[in-house]
Amino acid sequence: RILLIDADLRRPTQHKLFQMDNSVGLSSVLMEEVALKDAIQRTHVPNMDVLLGGPQLPPSVNSPAELFDGDKMTDILAQLTEYDIVVIDSSPISAVANPLILSRLVDGVLMVVFAGQTPRELVVQCANRLKEMHANILGAVVNKFDYRRSGYGYGYGYYYYRYGYGYYGEDRDQERKPT
Repeated sequence: RILLIDADLRRPTQHKLFQMDNSVGLSSVLMEEVALKDAIQRTHVPNMDVLLGGPQLPPSVNSPAELFDGDKMTDILAQLTEYDIVVIDSSPISAVANPLILSRLVDGVLMVVFAGQTPRELVVQCANRLKEMHANILGAVVNKFDYRRSGYGYGYGYYYYRYGYGYYGEDRDQERKPT
């Protein structure tokens, strides 16, 4: 069983992706307005539940980091024993402290990089910040990657491949049929 937690409390998005009501979620649990078991919702995906971000935090909470840094988030994670995998979707590392705090509470961190948009220097900077927190960086996922614009790829429906930097002396854009 898998649980997805939307821990981006400033700009939660999982409720939109799953087309679910976001009136109860992680923020509600952290504010002790609802029990954890009552905030977790089933999804249409077999064996997958979700803990949405929930309603916006009140003005009395200056930052979600305040809630993540205490024992509350640790207690929440400790209660999730019925799940084989817990995935926490957090805000960008470069934006706020929340993901850095969360990185200390999890077994591993998987960075998500927006292809063609996220500067390499920013990726390195974020990885270094995670290393400073002694986070276990598992790797990175590149999303929104367009193989057609990358200069390297395999054709769909065609039995060819091309290399954007030449291959055995071929021109840059020359297509080569496999042998």
